[in-house]
Amino acid sequence: MSPEPSFARVIDDPLATEHATGDILVRARQLWDARQEGRSPQPLQARHLGLVYGIASQRAQSLFCDAARALGAQVAVMPLRRRPDDPTDRMSSLARMLGQLYEAIECQGVEPGLVQRIAHHAAIPVLSNAAVRVAALDLLARRMQLDLPAREGRRLVLQGLILHALA
Repeated sequence: MSPEPSFARVIDDPLATEHATGDILVRARQLWDARQEGRSPQPLQARHLGLVYGIASQRAQSLFCDAARALGAQVAVMPLRRRPDDPTDRMSSLARMLGQLYEAIECQGVEPGLVQRIAHHAAIPVLSNAAVRVAALDLLARRMQLDLPAREGRRLVLQGLILHALA
């Protein structure tokens, strides 16, 4: 029997704590400032992120992939097909494998209990529907007062959230 992982972190609401919100906005602002100075920072150069989805949403998948790739990350997108009769240990093994392959995972359209299990066994940061929570992303983008088009504001805040998760 393998030892229990010690790290289970799910980031499911960027507005959950003022500390997290502040850090996300600081990171997003740093990215914006660098771009305004003509630099294109890629702090995730050659790092691997995974996007696992239960219910496909082209818009959310595209937003996450665009945001992560602009930071230099490589992103693998894969469906999570789960049957009601899947044994628990199969999902645990899958989560451990994901933890070996990726430095962080975004789960979209995946049951909250399963997201928790993935985070527990993968032992890496797991974002839950980060790119799906458009209202939260828009709210944080407005707080930055940059007068950006909606999609660009969302992408910038999502990048700040990804960097926050990996910190």
